Amino acid sequence: MIFATTLIRFAVKYKLSKVIAALKNQDFEKAQSKIDQLAVAVQALEQKWNAAEKSRVADSGELKQLSSHAKETGLALVQFKDRIGEMEQELISGQRRFEEIGKLKSNIENLAKALQASDLKIYKVRSGDSLEKIAKSNKTTVEKIKKLNGMEQDLIGVGQELKIPSE
Repeated sequence: MIFATTLIRFAVKYKLSKVIAALKNQDFEKAQSKIDQLAVAVQALEQKWNAAEKSRVADSGELKQLSSHAKETGLALVQFKDRIGEMEQELISGQRRFEEIGKLKSNIENLAKALQASDLKIYKVRSGDSLEKIAKSNKTTVEKIKKLNGMEQDLIGVGQELKIPSE
């Protein structure tokens, strides 16, 4: 019986060893499966990290380009502002010149009137005079006398002074 008991113990031990080995193997496979899943997750995270790093590098390059462009644009705007200021000064200077030219024109017109006035004679209307008689005796026309004196009608009065163009 001792032998049978020992044999039973051995069989139980042997089965237990197999069961324990099988359980250890199952635990190992589960652990290995979890490790494999974690490795896949780590690999996916590494890929995302690398993609994010590439994107960051690209964004950094774009930011440098944008910064450079902004500096160039700012410089161009300053230059445009300066040029606009110069143009405003030129316009102001031009406006002053036009004002001076206007004054010169007015002076020339006044001078021309004065010169014309010196070519005029003054005639004092007498009884029996008409514009037609006055024009004929001074070798001019009624229209010239009316225009020179700012008249709209042919009416004149005794003692009235008329400007008469010289011959």
